[in-house]
Amino acid sequence: LLQSAGLSPDDKGSHTLRVRRSVSPCAATLGITDDLLATVTLSFNERRIYFSANPGGYRYGSGIVSIAADGTGYAVHTDNPPVEQCVPDGSSTICSPAQSATDDSPALSPDGTRLLFSRPDALGTPDGIMLARANGSGVTELSNAQGRDIDTAPSWSPDGLRYAYVRMAYLNNAYRPALFVRDIGGSAAVSLASFQDGSLNGTAWSPDGKTIAYARRSASGSGGIYLVAADGSSAASL
Repeated sequence: LLQSAGLSPDDKGSHTLRVRRSVSPCAATLGITDDLLATVTLSFNERRIYFSANPGGYRYGSGIVSIAADGTGYAVHTDNPPVEQCVPDGSSTICSPAQSATDDSPALSPDGTRLLFSRPDALGTPDGIMLARANGSGVTELSNAQGRDIDTAPSWSPDGLRYAYVRMAYLNNAYRPALFVRDIGGSAAVSLASFQDGSLNGTAWSPDGKTIAYARRSASGSGGIYLVAADGSSAASL
């Protein structure tokens, strides 16, 4: 895998792969749940692969898991068992298991100690981009997606001080994508790009942290790879 990616066998860094289910024979085996684009983080300093998977239980939401590069040491880092949801039904109340949350798009920090991931569909807990230790403990909310908005596709800056993410804002019965950058410490988000329709799929930082690449597809089907300065000062199409 390292050689096919053009990396040294001694590579100690963290790299992100984005896999389309439609062309990946591994998606079903790994339990990847994102139909459009799955994010897999390869941590070569620990030789572990982080991805989103569903344990398969009734009404379970997907969680963040990892496995050693040699196929051993499967570990669950976030777990979303079902919760009981009760709704009134005439003179009585009906209770049934409901999906509590889904976690996806994991991204390991450059130093391998922290984990970003998206929690776009939570019941009774915050939605947004989450920060945790690499083992999944100490989960805290970094961004807060309101209503039907969705925050997803987080990626670390090379210095580990900032992160980029995509917000799908729901407005007038349609989702409108935008790209944001924010400090890990919690400063206000800076908007780098926004669109009236379509989607943004994935973000990737340049090694110097000055430029961010992202994939954009419009509602009409046209699209491409675009570059934007991390401070929002300029943009270009590739």
